[in-house]
Amino acid sequence: NVYGDVKNGVYFLNETDISSSNLSIKHLYLGYKQDVMDLRLGMLDSLVYSWVGSYSDPWNFGGNIAVIPQYNRYLTNSAKFIAKLSDQFQLGVDAGLAENTRDYTYIDLGGKWSNNKLTVAMVYQENNNDSSTAFENRNTWGSAIAYNINTNLTLKANYAHYTDTYSSNSHEDSFSIGGNTKYTYLTYQTSQNKDQARVNFMHSIPLTKSSSIGLEAQIPVNAKYYKNGATTQTYDTSFGTIYLGLKF
Repeated sequence: NVYGDVKNGVYFLNETDISSSNLSIKHLYLGYKQDVMDLRLGMLDSLVYSWVGSYSDPWNFGGNIAVIPQYNRYLTNSAKFIAKLSDQFQLGVDAGLAENTRDYTYIDLGGKWSNNKLTVAMVYQENNNDSSTAFENRNTWGSAIAYNINTNLTLKANYAHYTDTYSSNSHEDSFSIGGNTKYTYLTYQTSQNKDQARVNFMHSIPLTKSSSIGLEAQIPVNAKYYKNGATTQTYDTSFGTIYLGLKF
């Protein structure tokens, strides 16, 4: 369970981002859980994100570019079912339901194994989008591995393979490698876009039990890349920012 332990029975979860301009609902769903299964209906992230892509996405301002399937996260009209086969192994399936038809937009199938040290996951996403744009038709194989060396250091890597992508300025594969301590994250990641690679860094300094100050930076390896398979290059994003975090 991404959000911690939930007792058996029916439960409801709502996660909302509050910014200066609007309220943005991320997750809003109804669930039913037993010891061996978890069923969720509502606004959900996709399984390929929660089990794979999230391992390279700890950033407050930067983004994950290593694993980006066509249907990624925060989608409406989704259903997710997770079966717990043992204390260490889970199987999952989810689907996005089209709003105006009885068809589906995507289906994810995956497995996840973990113990106290090692986590390994693999998910396949079948995309049902019929589009003339290559990047909107791709299917995705995603895998992730995380190893806790000790309580202070975790190494992470993930890999994505995309099918049905026919643009000459794109790659069929992308990956990320990196690690984190309790307060520091460092990742090198590539994307499906040709010539795109980044180094992302974030470090937090606790001030009190409920506040912290932090630094985040993003450094492109190449200044320009081919966005979404375009024939002309665009500038990649670089930035550095200092932020204050508060918990209530």
